[in-house]
Amino acid sequence: RFDVDNRILCEFPITPHEAKLLPDNSRSSQKRLVYVVKELGPHQESKKKVNKAMLKYTDNVYLKKETELTEEESEAMENSPYPVNHIFPALAYKKSISSDARICFDASSALRGELSLNQILISGIVEFNMRCLLQWFLTSPFIALADFRSFYQRFKLVKEQWNRCHFWWYPDLDINQEPVKYIATVLMFGIIAVPRLTLAGLELIGNTYPEIGRELR
Repeated sequence: RFDVDNRILCEFPITPHEAKLLPDNSRSSQKRLVYVVKELGPHQESKKKVNKAMLKYTDNVYLKKETELTEEESEAMENSPYPVNHIFPALAYKKSISSDARICFDASSALRGELSLNQILISGIVEFNMRCLLQWFLTSPFIALADFRSFYQRFKLVKEQWNRCHFWWYPDLDINQEPVKYIATVLMFGIIAVPRLTLAGLELIGNTYPEIGRELR
C-alpha cells in the first residue's frame, strides 16, 4: 500500500507466531560480524566503499540507530506483535557480481539446529523472461535498469516489522569499538522475500497509474 508521502509500504509474509520461532542470536551475530569484518580487513578500497555505502544509508534514513528512533517509532515497535529477538550480522561482502563490496543482511544465518528468517519467509515467484527482455532492448524507445543496491531501498517497511530488521554494525568497520545496533526502515538485500515484494510494488504502481503501468508491463 501507499503511505501519506505516496511511498510504497511493504510487509514481510510472516506471522507473529512464526516470528517467535526465531532464536535469540544476539551474541552469535556479533561473532559472525567480527569474522566478516576481519576478512574484509586487508581490502582497503572495499572497506572505503562499504563505509561510503553505510553513510549513504544513514543519511537517507534507510538505516537508523536504535537509540535515535522517535517516540512514535519506538512505540510502534514496542506494541508490535513481532518479538525482538533475532538480529542480523550486516555482512560487508566483497567480490560480488555487481560490486567488490556491498552491505547486505545475512538473513540466512542461524544457530545450529535453529531456524533463520529466510527459512521461515516465503520467497514467492519472480518471473524473468530473457526473450522479452532482449526484445525490449532492441525495440523499446526507452528501458529502465535498476541498481539493486539502491532499488530495494525505495520500498519502505511497515514500522510494526522493524523488529525483524535489527542488525549490528561496527563504526568505521573497527572491531575495537563497541558494536552499534541499527534498524532498517526499508527493504534490504539479503532477505529472501524482498525481490517478490518489490515486484508486487511495481505491479501496484502499474495498476494505480495506468499511464506508467503500460511501460512497466
